[in-house]
Amino acid sequence: MSKKIISIIFILLCCTLAVRAQGTMDREYEYQDELEEFGGPGIGIFSVSSEAGKALGSTAEAGILALRFTHYFSGHFGAYAMFGAEGASVGAADYFGALNKLEGGKYRYRYNRGTYDMGFGPLFTLGGVYRLDFGSCGFRARAGLGYGRMIKDSYTYERLSRADDGTSGSTYYSFEPKEKGSQSDYLAGSSYYSEYNAPAIVFSASAQFIYKMGRFYLMAEAGLSGSPSRATVERTVTGTVPAYNPSNYVVAVAYDGYRYAWVKDDSSVKVSTIQQGAGVTLHAAFGIGLCLGRSNKLQNR
Repeated sequence: MSKKIISIIFILLCCTLAVRAQGTMDREYEYQDELEEFGGPGIGIFSVSSEAGKALGSTAEAGILALRFTHYFSGHFGAYAMFGAEGASVGAADYFGALNKLEGGKYRYRYNRGTYDMGFGPLFTLGGVYRLDFGSCGFRARAGLGYGRMIKDSYTYERLSRADDGTSGSTYYSFEPKEKGSQSDYLAGSSYYSEYNAPAIVFSASAQFIYKMGRFYLMAEAGLSGSPSRATVERTVTGTVPAYNPSNYVVAVAYDGYRYAWVKDDSSVKVSTIQQGAGVTLHAAFGIGLCLGRSNKLQNR
């Protein structure tokens, strides 16, 4: 008799736990849609190149700001659409720091304007999502493809020997995007301010954690975005020669400073074509979301 009672109690307990688990599951996966706004800082990874080869550099002038809508077809799987802006602005310190490391710390650099930018915004992305809820917390893994803009500015700089005592010359570098129809001249009669700004395919992936408070939730996300698109850039390298020569000896004596002056040597110009990528951005974002479209049909599968 006691064995039968124990068996009945055990069966009732199992049924209670099963119903409780089912109820928790329904609450965890009960919302069919999510709408969220988020933003945060990031790191941009870019490339530099010279006669010494190629290397990667990084900048903290990066970030993301976006609005995202997610619809779930089942308890775990769904699709999302995101609109926002993501990218990085590469300043002189970041660019020439990476270049100086590539070239062994042997040079100093004098630049005439900002180096180059990298960006994907405005950005529109479509992709898939996997959802895993546990109590008030949840995890989301996303991957997608989208449309963005790849931006490259022209820029120039002068490279000088770090041991320069006025007796050695310098080298001038000019980088200018060459894609047809991509340039915008901001200064009449000059291609110095040309810019490459064209559509680009963008891939993205992220891992997101949320904490739900009723229909609202707080979120934290780590993700990355990049593009296989590349821009064709024309690189011009120009050497220098002493401004002083026997034909202007009188001038050199009269103006002693002229004795150590250098001028561009047009006969030394070397033009080559290189490919520059859009780079990759990594971000850490925070935001708030709203659960919508409750559906009792969703099951944990």
